[in-house]
Amino acid sequence: MSRVVNKCASAGFKQLYADKDSITFEYGDNGYWTRFKDDRLAFASREWYSSKGNLDAFQSTMAALGALSDSESSPLTCTISHDPVSTPDHQFNRVLIVCGRRSFLLTEGTMNGKKVVGVSERIGEVPTK
Repeated sequence: MSRVVNKCASAGFKQLYADKDSITFEYGDNGYWTRFKDDRLAFASREWYSSKGNLDAFQSTMAALGALSDSESSPLTCTISHDPVSTPDHQFNRVLIVCGRRSFLLTEGTMNGKKVVGVSERIGEVPTK
């Protein structure tokens, strides 16, 4: 865990929270979450879109998917699933794009009457206890 903390700190990330299995960082307006299993990084998540940022949701989606494509040396095989969620307080239209160990969640909807838009990337899987 200390290697992750040191690398993130040297890149300008601010540590917001830590426990024995996870660390949350902030860089600018974006949040980053990490989870560890047996002292090894097993999962990381980051937001590509922030309403305070200089990119809109579409530009953020393009940047996220472009970064994935640019980092791979062979053609990608991905699955896309539509996963809407509706409760009395929350209504989300969500699309999940899974490409191996990396995935992207595109979200648009309302939560407690407020508009919510999100583009997040996940690498790895959240460890189970």
